[in-house]
Amino acid sequence: MYLPLPREWSGRVALVMIGAGVLLLPDVVAPTPGMDLLLNVPLAMIIADYFGMTYLDAFVATYVMAFGLMVSGLMVYPYNTKRLLAGRIHAGISFIIRHPLMVLFALIGLLLVYLVGQWAYDNLYIYAKEVIGGVV
Repeated sequence: MYLPLPREWSGRVALVMIGAGVLLLPDVVAPTPGMDLLLNVPLAMIIADYFGMTYLDAFVATYVMAFGLMVSGLMVYPYNTKRLLAGRIHAGISFIIRHPLMVLFALIGLLLVYLVGQWAYDNLYIYAKEVIGGVV
């Protein structure tokens, strides 16, 4: 995708979009502790009021917006993103082949982050239902 900006400014815009998308992602996908409460909840309130949606639908819309921002940022990025990603994947595969024990520890850490994130997300869901006034 082309922006009518210089290459440097296109890169800056893309990085801001990708960064905002990562911060808005659910904690299960990208562990960004507290960003749901700081960014997603107020944004969901604004979306719910402005578009006349239920709060829960607006909250899910913030997650959809996060993925949209990330995809848009990757499309705007002024370099050959496909070649860069292929190179990173190749480097990752060679790292896995050279350090299998490190990969095992990373998988255990990822599992722990997933479980803690799921617990936190479940608590946030229960809290959101109580705030909305729904039945838990």
